[in-house]
Amino acid sequence: MLGFLLFMIAWVGHGYWLMVTLNMIYSRPFHRSFLRTLRKIYGLFLVIGPLAFGILVGFDLLANIDRAAGEPWVWGPLGYMLACAVLGGVWFPLVTLWRLTRRNPAAVLEEKTTMFDVEVELGRRPVGDGKHKHVAEWSFNGIFQVEFTTLRLKLPDLPPAWRGLTILHLSDLHLFGTPDLIHYQMLMRRCMADGKPDLVVLSGDIIDDGKYLDWIAPILGELSWNIAAVAILGNHDWWQDADAVRERMKACGFRILSNTSEVIDVRGLPLVAVGHEGPWFRPGPNVSALPEGFRLLVSHSPDNIGWARRHNFQLMLSGHNHGGQIRIPVVGSMFVPSWHSRKYDMGTFDEPPTVLHVNRGIAGKEPIRFRCPPQITRIVLE
Repeated sequence: MLGFLLFMIAWVGHGYWLMVTLNMIYSRPFHRSFLRTLRKIYGLFLVIGPLAFGILVGFDLLANIDRAAGEPWVWGPLGYMLACAVLGGVWFPLVTLWRLTRRNPAAVLEEKTTMFDVEVELGRRPVGDGKHKHVAEWSFNGIFQVEFTTLRLKLPDLPPAWRGLTILHLSDLHLFGTPDLIHYQMLMRRCMADGKPDLVVLSGDIIDDGKYLDWIAPILGELSWNIAAVAILGNHDWWQDADAVRERMKACGFRILSNTSEVIDVRGLPLVAVGHEGPWFRPGPNVSALPEGFRLLVSHSPDNIGWARRHNFQLMLSGHNHGGQIRIPVVGSMFVPSWHSRKYDMGTFDEPPTVLHVNRGIAGKEPIRFRCPPQITRIVLE
C-alpha cells in the first residue's frame, strides 16, 4: 500500500510538472492552433503516462526499486516517477502552503470589494450567442458575478499633488458573443456610478472574434474620465485584426500605447505612461529617452515585471492571467499562461521599485469562472 500511495503522489507530481511547463509555453508568442493541439497532447499525457508506467513496470514504486537492481531499463521510467513523487509530495505542498499564507504587501493600505450580479440586476443571464454559450448556463458558473475592488496603494515616490488620484483598471474584455453586449454595458455603467475616475487604464485582450468589433464603441462609450484613458492590446488581439481594434478604441477617446510612451499632464505634473504588448507585438518599447517623471507601465502580461523593475517603473498594471478562472479549494489556480506559472495569477505585488497589480479581468474566451469572479479595480493612490 505504501508503494502504491507513493505512485499516486508521483501522479500528482506528474500533473504538477505538466501544468507548470504548459503555463510557461502558453506565455510565449505561439499561434493558438499550436497551443490548442499541445494542450490536448498534455491532457492525454497526464492520464496515459502514469498508467503506461504502472502497466509496464508496476504500480508499487518501492517494489520497482528492488526490480531495477536486476533490470537496469527500469531505472529510466522509475527515476522519472521518483522525481515526480518529490514534486507531488514535497514541492507542490510547500508551494501551496506559501500561496495560502501569502498576504497583501505593505503597499496595499486597504482593499475593499463589492459584488455586482448582472444576472440579478438584469433579471436573466445575458448568455449571448457565443460559441460556448451553453457553458454560461451552468448554475455554478460565476461569470456574471463581478467583483468591484477598491484598492488604496501607498507609493513612496508619488507626488504630493497626486494623493487621492483614482485609476479605473479594466482588463480582458474578450468580446466573443458570450457574455452578451448588455453585460459589458451594465458593468461600465456600474463603474461610472462610483464617480468619474481621473484615469482609465485598459490592459489588453479586447476581442476574440472580428465580428464583435462593433461592440467596442457601445461598451467603451459608456466611460468617461477626468484626465485621460490609455489602452494596450494583448495576445488575443494579436490573433485578430489589431489595427482595427486600435482604431475603434481611439474613436472612443483612448490613447493607444502600443509599445510606445506618452507623457500625460496630471495635475500639472508629468505622468510617463508606457505600454508593453510583448512578447506578442514587437519590438518592445524603447525607454532610453524617457523624460523624468512618475512612470506607469501598462503591460498585458505580468511577466514583464522584471523589465519594469530594471527601468524604474513605480506602478505596473496587468491582466492576462484571469486568476486562473477556475480555483480549486486550498490549491487555488492551476492553468495560468505565465512564464512564472501561478506566481502572478492575481493580486498586488511589491517588488521595489515597482508595485504590480494583476487584475483578474472581466471575461475570457472560455466563459467559465469558479471561485474566481471577474474583477474591475478602482485604484486610489496615496
